Amino acid sequence: MNTKKILFAAMMAAVVFAGCTKDEDPDPFKPTPTPTPTPTPSDTLTVSTVLTKQDNTIALVKGYIVGWFNTKPNPGECVFTNQAAADTTVNQANVLIAETAAETDPTKVVCVQLPAGAVRDLVNLGVTPGNLGQLVVVKGNLTTYNLLPGIKTTTYAEINGKKSTDPQSELLCYRTKDGVVSGANLKAGDVVVVKTVLMNYKGTLETSYGYFTSINGAVPEEAITVARALEIAAALAQTTDLKQPVISDSVLVKGTVTKIKDAYAAQYKNISFYVKD
Repeated sequence: MNTKKILFAAMMAAVVFAGCTKDEDPDPFKPTPTPTPTPTPSDTLTVSTVLTKQDNTIALVKGYIVGWFNTKPNPGECVFTNQAAADTTVNQANVLIAETAAETDPTKVVCVQLPAGAVRDLVNLGVTPGNLGQLVVVKGNLTTYNLLPGIKTTTYAEINGKKSTDPQSELLCYRTKDGVVSGANLKAGDVVVVKTVLMNYKGTLETSYGYFTSINGAVPEEAITVARALEIAAALAQTTDLKQPVISDSVLVKGTVTKIKDAYAAQYKNISFYVKD
């Protein structure tokens, strides 16, 4: 792939796209007031209905997040807290929902699959433990998951007024490695610069396997903002089949860390985290 040509075309596409929609859509990168919850459609099913309607139909379902299913033990077990697992990625793959926020009976919950991408990023308890007890609306196939009544191949989620289909304001920096500086002590609020590539991974725009060039230090003049990185990655995603990741040339991306996704792995000297402007 000639990534230089793709990046140039993508940047031009991003400029044209932005110019056509500037007066029609709000800037997704500017702070917005606390959102008003969107009314739940009348055809949204309750958890009690889904417990017995496991017919592989696709439906909207509403329920309160009460925990997650830990697949590491044999047999697996329902965890009715937002605690992290020893493997910090385990409790990002699913959530348990119920009719009430205080439910702790494993026979009264539905296990919701959270595929990698926007749905997982928005809903999972591993990254956002504050989602515990919150009302969520999800869309997916009503079928058994982790030996429980479930919702699989989840394509949509909404929680706290945010939707998985909203424009991204944060960028996931996936497995960024030690470089000029180490990410071992990285925390929310740190200002970072990473040298990386931009890609579309299952509908989520992110960086992949970059390395740190600065943490709370000097910022190279050629570094771009998170907003610009998202704009370029979005344009890149339009240049080929969306089922395939599209990778740019190397760029320097600057942003402020909002939260850690996967803790620093000493063995591999890398860490996954989110940044925004």
